[in-house]
Amino acid sequence: ELLHLHGNRLYGEMPTLNTTHLVTRSSFIADCGIPSDFYIALNCTECTICCNSNGDCHSTEKNSLEKVKLQGFDDFVDFIPVFAASLVGFSFIVGIASSLH
Repeated sequence: ELLHLHGNRLYGEMPTLNTTHLVTRSSFIADCGIPSDFYIALNCTECTICCNSNGDCHSTEKNSLEKVKLQGFDDFVDFIPVFAASLVGFSFIVGIASSLH
């Protein structure tokens, strides 16, 4: 029901495990957080919580912004440069318009 592997200095890639029997969101914990004790942190795609070398742990569940699906973008993070460019363009247009009046 629980698989807590944090604090064991594991590195590399966590093998695929059958996680259907895990009870809660905090059931599968490993040292996959950053900063890591190693050059490359442990890769654990199924972990529900990742801990780092400072002993801090965080949930791997995506927040509401990361869950947003926009057409043409894998996730919200991919959309950020487009949004920033649009904001700069809008600011430029507003600046030009305000100088004309």
